[in-house]
Amino acid sequence: FIIIGAVVQVLFIVLFVMCIFNEKLVLAVCRFCLKLLCRMKIFHDYDEHYEKLLSMIKQYKECGALLRRETGLLIKVFLCNLAQRLSVILVSVCVFLAVGGKAVCAFKAFSVQALAVLGSNAVPIPGAVGVADYILLSGFKQLVHDPVSVELLSRGMSFYSTILFCGILLLCVLIKMKTVKKHDL
Repeated sequence: FIIIGAVVQVLFIVLFVMCIFNEKLVLAVCRFCLKLLCRMKIFHDYDEHYEKLLSMIKQYKECGALLRRETGLLIKVFLCNLAQRLSVILVSVCVFLAVGGKAVCAFKAFSVQALAVLGSNAVPIPGAVGVADYILLSGFKQLVHDPVSVELLSRGMSFYSTILFCGILLLCVLIKMKTVKKHDL
C-alpha cells in the first residue's frame, strides 16, 4: 500500500502539473483515453464527455495562470499544508514518547506514521482507515509493547485537538466579523 500510495500520488502530481502547464499533451492523452473508453462501451456519449474534459482543462489552465501570478500565496498554502500534515504525524510521535518510547526511536515512530499516511492516501476513504490502522499497528508493534493503545490515543488526540483548534479559529473569525460589522455601522 505504501508503494501504491507513492506511485498514485506521483502520477496525480504529474497529471495535475501537466493539466496546468501543458494543455495540448493532456488533451491528446485524455482524448485517446476517452475514445478508448467509448469503444469499450464504458462511456456512451463521446461529445458530452469531451465537452466536460475541455471545461476541466480550461479550469486547470486558469488555475495555472493564477499560480504564476500568485506564487507567494502558493508557497504560503504549501507551507501551511506541510505544517498541518507534520503536526498530525507528530501527534503519534509525541504519544509514542509519552507512553515510554525511547527518544532514539522517535524517528522510527515518525517514519511509521508518515508511511501510514502515504499508504492510506491511495485507498478510497472507507478502506484508507483500515490500511492506516494496519500500517501503524505493524510498524508500532516493533517499537512499543501495546501498539493498539498508542494508535487509539494518537487518533483520539489528533481528532479532538483538530476539533478544538478549528472551533477556536472559527470563534476568532466570528468575533472579528462582528467587530468589523460594528465599525461599518
